[in-house]
Formats: sequence, structure tokens, C-alpha cells
Amino acid sequence: MLDTRGGTFGGAFGSPSLVGGVSRTLPIPSSPCAISTSAKAYVLNVTLVPISGGSVSQVTLWPTGQARPNVNTITEPRGRVVATNAVIPAGTSGSIDIWASNSTDLLVDITGFFIETTGLSYYPITPCRIVETRPDYAPPDIGQLFGPPALVAGVTRSFPFPQGRCNIPVTAQAYHVNITVVPSGALVYLVAYPTGSSLPNTSTLNSWDGRILANGAIVPAGIGSGVNVYSTNPTHLIVDVAGYFAPSNGSGLMFNTIVPCRTANISVQPTTDAFVPMAGTCWISGTAAAYAANVTAAVSEPLAYISAWPSGAAWPGVSLLNAFDAIPGTKVGNAALLSAGSGGQIALRSTAPATVTVDVNGFFTPEGTGGGGGGGTSCNKLLCP
Repeated sequence: MLDTRGGTFGGAFGSPSLVGGVSRTLPIPSSPCAISTSAKAYVLNVTLVPISGGSVSQVTLWPTGQARPNVNTITEPRGRVVATNAVIPAGTSGSIDIWASNSTDLLVDITGFFIETTGLSYYPITPCRIVETRPDYAPPDIGQLFGPPALVAGVTRSFPFPQGRCNIPVTAQAYHVNITVVPSGALVYLVAYPTGSSLPNTSTLNSWDGRILANGAIVPAGIGSGVNVYSTNPTHLIVDVAGYFAPSNGSGLMFNTIVPCRTANISVQPTTDAFVPMAGTCWISGTAAAYAANVTAAVSEPLAYISAWPSGAAWPGVSLLNAFDAIPGTKVGNAALLSAGSGGQIALRSTAPATVTVDVNGFFTPEGTGGGGGGGTSCNKLLCP
């Protein structure tokens, strides 16, 4: 949808690069991606390509017509190419605004959007590792289709999620996943897309310097309820699934947009799990069952992982983000749909000291309850273009 490096895109969807400190409007309904003018929020993958290796301390996406909020969509202070997923509410005329602290190039890909009353409901599950290609880490019941070997460069591999270990129904039409790569060297890009579809001109994540990297995504299901994964370079792959979208059976969740808002800025220590109260803050309804959030960690030493899961539940043994090569001043972020736990809280676990911010763009409530959130639209469901 957007590529500020130029190429085939023009007008609002192409060059020039973003100018540091200057906001830019992206009129999504006018894009070449055939997005409904009724969309109330968008599922986006945002890739940051710093200019000449320059640092970018913050990029924020928010609904056009609102003041720029104090939230962080993506950051890269070390000048590397990074990507993150985000659910961004639609603003005036369906547009969103983009602001970067420093001049940078930016790519925006879209995988779905939310509209009122029709479409798919969301069904969260306990985060579950469904793909693990590393032989030493694969669960005993991973299954041949979802375990070793590593991805082969230039070869697409299909994963029929309902046949995996995480009890995904065949009615699922899209999946909320966290994808982690453990490459053997530089990885230009990896993309997840519906089985049976042509390889798209988009990316899910990039690891040009070969580091372990994670990114959240909402990926439509294809033939056989499968998801294809293509990588330009050899890499091990880890996929954790935390929910799915399917036709309503009366027990699913519906999305409510809010003004993007920071719910937490807390210190997390490796010796103690931290708990973040969500419901009742930032216009989030007390009936919220899940949150669309961006989680950013500032770390000063190597970080094996940060996990996020519903408070009151056992730690699920999955990760949200990683920073194995962290040095003082490192920031790493990721987006997720986080299920609410006891008291509406989420739990955080970190292997290294970190300062963690949690920014929320919306929340999910049970069907038929209404949202009750302020500054947004309630009762929206997902469609996948």
C-alpha cells in the first residue's frame, strides 16, 4: 500500500521518504488495495527502512483527524530494517496519519480490515507453539508437517493449522500468530500468506543482519485452512498462535476502536512477573476480553525473550519479542492481540531487566455486549481482502 522508496507507487502512496517531525496522511480507501470505505480499522504490517542506517527513535500511526497520541508503533534506534504488525483505527475519510521522529523510508502492507456487523469474530486461545523447526526445541507432539527441517531458501512451505497441535478448528479463516525467525545468515524477507494464493509483493518480517527476530501478524487462511511461508534465505521458523477469526457462533469477540493510548510504562525484572492493569484505563471497557496492543521494551543487556499472557493463567512458554544482541539503549517492539486475564490484567515475564511500554489501539468484547469504549467505534468484525 505504501512504499516511500518510490518504484511503482505514486502520489500519497510513494516517494518521497518521510520527513522527520512532519506527519503524513495515508488515504487508505484511495489505495490500490481495494479496501472498503466502511472499514473502521486496518490490520497493517509496517516495515521501517532507516535512511543510510540512521536511527529512528519513534514512528507513530494513528487515525486522521485526531491529535498525535503519545504511543509508539515501531522504533529502531540502531538503524536496522525492522517490521511490526499493528491494528490502526480509521480516521477522517478512512485515512490514517504517520509521524516519524527522524527522516526514514516506510513500507505499509495490509492483510485485513474491520467493518461493522458483518465478517468474522475473534476467538482467542492460550498462546500455543504450532510450528518449531529447530530439532532440539520441537515439542514431542509437533507433528511432521510443523517440525524440522528449517525453511529452504526460495521454497514455499505450507502449514495446515487445523492439523497441528493447537486445536484450531477448520472453520478458522484467519489466524493471529507471532512469527520468529532464527536465520543462519542474512534474511532479506519472509512472508506468510494464504495457501493457494500467489506469492504476494509484501513482507512479514526482515532480518538483514541475521539476528533472531519476531513479528506478530494476522494471516488469512487459504486452501485446507493453510498458511504458506516463503523465505528468501535459510532459516528456522517458530510460529505461536494466540487466536483465530471465524464465522460467529455467538461466543466470539468483536473489536472496538479507541483513541490510541499508552496503558503502561513499567519496569520488568527477571526475578518477578509483572502485571499490567488494562480494563478501565484508556477508555477500555471492563468487559474487554482481549486487547490490540503494541509492546516495546527498552533493554541494556541481551534479552532472550519477553512473554505476555493472561494474568491468572500458567505461563504458556511462548515469546512475544527477543533481543539477543541487545546493548545499552536497545529498543525492540512487537504487536499482539493480548487476552485479558483476572481483573482484566496481562502478565509479563522477561529474562533481563527491561522498561516496557504497552500502547493500545482497541479491544475486543463478547458478541452482543457492546463495547463501552470512548472515542471510537464498537462492534466491528474482520474481513480479509
